[in-house]
Amino acid sequence: MSNSNFNFLEKEYSLLFNICQSAEFNLYKDPQLSLFKLRQFGEKLTELLFELHYIEFPVDNTFHNRLKTLI
Repeated sequence: MSNSNFNFLEKEYSLLFNICQSAEFNLYKDPQLSLFKLRQFGEKLTELLFELHYIEFPVDNTFHNRLKTLI
């Protein structure tokens, strides 16, 4: 897939790009996989935000708790 809505991520955040590209590619072929990939993107994005901004991870390090901390 050459044209992706997420090409801007490819150079600096290749892992996020690959996850988004997979979600985009599978949107109509396998919507459940696409939703799984979007959840995976959200989890990786929160991890990256915590690392880049030197935020201490919650004691119970779940996706939900990371989101609550970022709000």
